[in-house]
Amino acid sequence: MKIKTKNKAFKRLMKFINLQEYVNVSPKAAFRNNLYKSNLIQNAWLGFLMKFSLPVLVTIKLPEWHSCHITTKNYYKSLSLYRDIILEIEREFTGKGNHWRDVPLPFIGSFQKTRSGTWVFYLLIKVDSLNIGFLYKLCLAIQTVIDKHCFDEEVIDIRPVTQQEGIALFVVKNQKYNEDLTHDEGNSLFTLEVLFHVKEKPNNIRNFIQDSIWSVVEEILSD
Repeated sequence: MKIKTKNKAFKRLMKFINLQEYVNVSPKAAFRNNLYKSNLIQNAWLGFLMKFSLPVLVTIKLPEWHSCHITTKNYYKSLSLYRDIILEIEREFTGKGNHWRDVPLPFIGSFQKTRSGTWVFYLLIKVDSLNIGFLYKLCLAIQTVIDKHCFDEEVIDIRPVTQQEGIALFVVKNQKYNEDLTHDEGNSLFTLEVLFHVKEKPNNIRNFIQDSIWSVVEEILSD
């Protein structure tokens, strides 16, 4: 692992921790302050999302130009690209390569169309608890994927969810009754099982979180 990648991952971790100090951290003030008027479909999804602990938001917005991984207006092609990136993060996070299914990182994902007609993917990480080691491993996985593909730093963003209702509504804001589904499936939500046909393993990820802090301490001491 390159030292430069580790250093950038550590900076991401520090930014995450600093953001946790603020009571209201949200991508958009309208959602943070409950000013957004939601419809019945959005409220239904909101009720579903509020059943779980979702303390981390990862936003992936692939570039629209100058990259071999370019999001497009084509739903299926863009979804395939995002799926590949999320799979890489999963593998880097566990450090188990093709055996990442033993300790999959659970999430609820929202694949949403942007104003320009391209696509963005929001991942709400589904875990009951956090520690510094776990967060560092996630930041390192994200940074490794960014550096591997020479992405700009903002292509993948990670931030704490300090007000879950506002963030949950933000990621389903494009779910509507009158979507044109003639050519594709429109704005969509995915779970780990739906996107990868992999079932969550709550006990495994719980143990992984507990062990993460010690493995990171050992890694730091060995450098």
